[in-house]
Amino acid sequence: VKILPEYELTNPLKQRTQTLTGVTGRPLAECSRWPQWVYELYDPNLLMDRIKVYLKTWQFNDYSSPAPLKPCEFSYWVASNLPMDDSQRCQLLTINSSVQRLRFELSLLQKYSYLCCSECKTKICEKEDVIVMSVNGPQGTYVNPSGCVHELMTVSKTMNIVLIGRSSAEFSWFPGYAWTICRCARCNGHMGWKFSCVDKKLRPEWFWGLCRSSLEPGLKIDDEISWKPVL
Repeated sequence: VKILPEYELTNPLKQRTQTLTGVTGRPLAECSRWPQWVYELYDPNLLMDRIKVYLKTWQFNDYSSPAPLKPCEFSYWVASNLPMDDSQRCQLLTINSSVQRLRFELSLLQKYSYLCCSECKTKICEKEDVIVMSVNGPQGTYVNPSGCVHELMTVSKTMNIVLIGRSSAEFSWFPGYAWTICRCARCNGHMGWKFSCVDKKLRPEWFWGLCRSSLEPGLKIDDEISWKPVL
């Protein structure tokens, strides 16, 4: 196992304050070769703010625990919760700069549109359907009595899903909810479970816990062959 060093990129405009004097009333970018918007592309705090705007459409703002405030910790927090396939996650975790990692995540969020079946690519839900049902956020890891580990993403609505068998409240991961197995209507692949409330006082009345391994993000890409995340 090789532990990669973490590189923190400094703000180039702050570096120029050491050589420029009497410019406190003027934008420092005017004294440099590049315009202000170029520097903003690599400002970690601005990148975090832009990512948070996109995360609101995935209901990430409903977390019980707040997101980390430091760029490095925030980038890893997003990486652990963002719905993506394993190849993208591995590529993301090999980046040893928090700024580049944030830019990678932002470029993905700008293209994310929906979640689909990882086998047949059938659309399963919209990104706006993701909801938070635990203190850890919309994604969580759960273990059944047989010791099988499942990573779930909770959503409020689905499409192209069929239910299999009867519901059961036994060993439910969500107290007060009964689970029913659900499969993809097209390829019959296992997608996860529908959870319906047994206690009528609970809200929502039902939701879906979809296996992360059975999902992959649908990207709005004009040219899927040439598009790559921005670093």
